[in-house]
Amino acid sequence: MTEQFNKLVEEAKFRLGKKQRGVAELLGISEQSLSDMLKGRRKSDTIESYYKKLESILDSVETTTPAVATKMETLPFFDEEIFTGGYLQGVGSPIMETQKVDDVRLPFLKVKDGDFAVQVHGRSMIDTERPELSINDGAIVCLRPWRENFIEYGERYAIATRSGFTVKIIAPSDDDDSILCVPANKGEHYAPYAISRSDIIGLAKVTAIINLTQL
Repeated sequence: MTEQFNKLVEEAKFRLGKKQRGVAELLGISEQSLSDMLKGRRKSDTIESYYKKLESILDSVETTTPAVATKMETLPFFDEEIFTGGYLQGVGSPIMETQKVDDVRLPFLKVKDGDFAVQVHGRSMIDTERPELSINDGAIVCLRPWRENFIEYGERYAIATRSGFTVKIIAPSDDDDSILCVPANKGEHYAPYAISRSDIIGLAKVTAIINLTQL
């Protein structure tokens, strides 16, 4: 639980733009108490209690903040070139205006379903075993910029490299300096491959999939 709590605190600091003291204030505890929990110096049930509280705070911020809700009435829609332009390095880049194709209105999605959308081409992420997570050729995916040190292995990400971009499931590599890109399509002989971490210029997590075509 201590390790999970540490990761959640780091995520809160990143998403909320706060330092450790700010997270402690949100939890209604002193910075020292938070530090003790991060170091495993408190009982596991206490840590678990504050883990749930922080999780609830993050869920609340993500779904009810008026400024975010207003922004998310529509999503900026980009073509593939956005990934080589470096947009994934941060929200608010001028590339949002210079390379934006259109705004797409997705009223059936929740606010938390991403910061922008792109159309994906190819068959490597067609998943017949888990069709609800299949990304078919021509699908629109909603994405949220993500930091590399917060990667959740087994999840789907858009990965921008110096030579282009890909959408794959990310898994740990035998080499600590690389990540493993795993295709979901097991029926058409797509093979996993490694990407050097130094080659990654941006990362975004897939938060929603809108399939427009058949398998």
